[in-house]
Amino acid sequence: MHLAISGLSAMEFSYDLLHSFLTECVVKMEMHSISSPWLYWNGDKNWDAFQFIAESHISVHAVLPEVWVDCVSCKPFDYVKMLEFSRTKLQLKDVSYYILNRQSEYVVTEDAE
Repeated sequence: MHLAISGLSAMEFSYDLLHSFLTECVVKMEMHSISSPWLYWNGDKNWDAFQFIAESHISVHAVLPEVWVDCVSCKPFDYVKMLEFSRTKLQLKDVSYYILNRQSEYVVTEDAE
C-alpha cells in the first residue's frame, strides 16, 4: 500500500519535529524500523526526511509551505489514521492524497528476453 499526501503547512519545520513525526509514524502504522530517521536540511525551508522500515519506507519532502508525505508498505495499514496524524502533526491544509494498492501477484507485461 502507498499513501501519498500533499498539503501546505505554515509551521516552521525542525529536525526534532520531523524526527518525532517519522518515529511516531512507524508506531501508528504498526511497522518495524530498521534504522534511525535520516534527515537533510538545506539551510532554507527545504527538508528531506526518510524512515526505512522492514516493510518499505516513510518519507517527507518539504519545500515550505508545500509538503509531501509518502507512506509505503508491503503490509496494509490504516491509511485514515496516517492521513489524520499527518494533517495534525504537520499542520497541513489544502490536503490531497491518493492510495495505491500493490498487487499481490507478480504480473509480467512484456517478454523478458
